[in-house]
Amino acid sequence: MSLHLNSFVVHDYHDFSVLKRLFKEQRVRYMPTITVSSFDVPRHAIPDRHRTPAHVTNLMDMLGCSEKKSGHIIMNHIVDSVRHIRTVRTAIA
Repeated sequence: MSLHLNSFVVHDYHDFSVLKRLFKEQRVRYMPTITVSSFDVPRHAIPDRHRTPAHVTNLMDMLGCSEKKSGHIIMNHIVDSVRHIRTVRTAIA
């Protein structure tokens, strides 16, 4: 989770380029992670078969985004990150 504390999510590759340029102009020593994820996509629906059992607390249960307008962006980013990790693990195995 600590990797996400130094991360930015931007809407498109134009925003990515602008943010990256700003970091360079400000001489940011270590470039943070910048993820491109459309803000227009609604919150991901997670099928029951992919959910943990009700008696098991998971990261999504512990996190919450009270921001009505943009909370789905952060939650989608977390879900996408977990999917990516699972895909990489499957490809390696």
